[in-house]
Amino acid sequence: MLNLRTIGVIGKTYRHIKRYRQILAIFFKYGFGNLINALKIDQYLELGLQMISKNTLERAEKLTQAEKVRLIFEELGPAFIKLGQILSTRPDLIPIHFTEELEKLQDNVPPFSYSEVKQIIDTEFESIENHFNDFEKQPFAAASIGQVHIARLKSNNKKVAVKIQRPGIKKIVKVDLEIMLHLATLMERHIEEAAFFRPVKIVEEFAETLEKELDYTLEASNMERVAQQVIFNSTIHIPKVFLEQTWGV
Repeated sequence: MLNLRTIGVIGKTYRHIKRYRQILAIFFKYGFGNLINALKIDQYLELGLQMISKNTLERAEKLTQAEKVRLIFEELGPAFIKLGQILSTRPDLIPIHFTEELEKLQDNVPPFSYSEVKQIIDTEFESIENHFNDFEKQPFAAASIGQVHIARLKSNNKKVAVKIQRPGIKKIVKVDLEIMLHLATLMERHIEEAAFFRPVKIVEEFAETLEKELDYTLEASNMERVAQQVIFNSTIHIPKVFLEQTWGV
């Protein structure tokens, strides 16, 4: 689904021009106009960045570069948040003060509605009532990719945690990854210092990581594999996985 090698460098960029402009506007808002100019993006897009006020730029000037990058990732949403979290573990790629700031990135976001949850489950299971005796409408936890609800299975009344992806999250992530690839390609082409870090390769590897995170069947299989490895260790407990109620990508 997220194989970036099948994605054109420029072609599909125009298809998502509204999102592209939004991303560039946020970079500009935090004072990265010089970077945008260096990438020569105006050759591909009419930026329309006049919406950014002088006061907004002055507020951004009070922040450190690392703080600006973290705030950019937070505003840009799931794919960028995940990228920032991964970069926070890579002091070999970025300076330590950036990794320390990116460690502050959190997945916690407002939950999506129960009506959307019910619609997703009804589509996958035919009806939520057919599979659960009880299903808590308020999520136990919410993150950028999905959220968790506590429920009880109808078949045996066992208490379970039901993890559900955000509506349309795969499409949202794919669009952002296409744009990331285009930006990374321009960085390698126009910024000599950036080319050393191979940003295109970073985006491609990040896409593979994110694809695995979006595949809940893979997560379930990994849980079962780890459970088998620690089966004789009474101090470790891995929750049981119900594969028949698990879907991936």
